[in-house]
Amino acid sequence: MVDDESLRRNRNATPQFIGALTEMVWVQIGMLLCRLRNRGVYLTCLTENVGIDLETFSRHAGRTTITTDDVLLLARRNNDLHAMIKNVVDRQKAAKLKDKKGKGR
Repeated sequence: MVDDESLRRNRNATPQFIGALTEMVWVQIGMLLCRLRNRGVYLTCLTENVGIDLETFSRHAGRTTITTDDVLLLARRNNDLHAMIKNVVDRQKAAKLKDKKGKGR
């Protein structure tokens, strides 16, 4: 839909914009579902669902702490968001590894 609208308006949309738009729509849908289930409790419901999912992923892996692996699993359905988070995680892991190697000399 974004590509069609971009062509119609002679504009470009970056993958980051499309990812952010997708995420915004997902949040809106989640808030609507929460509203239908429990009137007046919008953001709390969405936040609780994310928290519950992260805890469930962590528990399933046999851990008591939520890790970046759990966050990546939560973002798996949004390719752009998943890729952005994965890039940050990979850069942080590489920096830690570089620090460890530098201190070991």
